[in-house]
This record gives sequence, C-alpha cells and structure tokens, in this order.
Amino acid sequence: TIVTPEINKEFFERALGAPRTLRPDAIANSGKQAVIEGVGEKRVFEDSAHTAELYHIQGLPHAEDMLVMYLPKEKIVVFADMYNVPPANNPVPNPPVVGTVVMMDNLARLGLDFDTLISVHAPNPDMPITKASVLASLGRSE
Repeated sequence: TIVTPEINKEFFERALGAPRTLRPDAIANSGKQAVIEGVGEKRVFEDSAHTAELYHIQGLPHAEDMLVMYLPKEKIVVFADMYNVPPANNPVPNPPVVGTVVMMDNLARLGLDFDTLISVHAPNPDMPITKASVLASLGRSE
C-alpha cells in the first residue's frame, strides 16, 4: 500500500497499473495490484501504542503535494524537502527561506504541539532540529 497526497493518487495508479512487459518487476511478477491511498488534509494511523498523523502542507513553492508526519505522543514532526538548516554563521536568512516560513505557518495553522523536527530528505548533522531553533532562524519566537 502506498499512501500519498490525493493529488498524486491518479499518477501512481496509472504508473503502477501499467503492464511491465519488457522487464517485469516484483509487482508484475506477483500478479497483485498496488493499493494507492490518497490523503486529503489529514490521515491518522494508530495502534495500541502509537499514533501517526499525516497532514497536507499548503502553499509550498516547491510542490503542492507535500505531507508531514506528526507523532503527537513524541511531539515530533517528520518532514522532507521543506526546511534547510541555515549556516551557523548566518542563523537568520535574509530574506527568510520561503519553504521554511510556509512549513512553520502550516504547523501553527494545524495547531500541532511539537518540540522536535526530523528531516528524512538527506543526512544532516544538525538533526534533529528543535522547534525553537527553526523559529529563531526565522527571527521568531514561540
């Protein structure tokens, strides 16, 4: 099962539903169809111990189909490709990085109570990031 923003659902259904006749892959060889689930504004996964919430981030200049994962018990937001840690010698970007501003504004709009952000985009020695440090990089405070 692939969980993706609703805007991507049709693309994945077409791409993964097409026959693979030149070089069949594991999906083609299994005889099964991939299950694609679209996420609108919010999707929650939970079991007896944990809750993971997916939220659509609106207004990003990079892409309109980005999600963040919120782990409320742990107070962690997991994201990709929305925030880059500013250089230590220039902690407040001027002008502020637009994606960072949009991401933080969305997290505030959603009312997510978090302390930590973790990027899954690329290895970064400054991970995890605190909410306070991101806000400070934008010249903001809580």
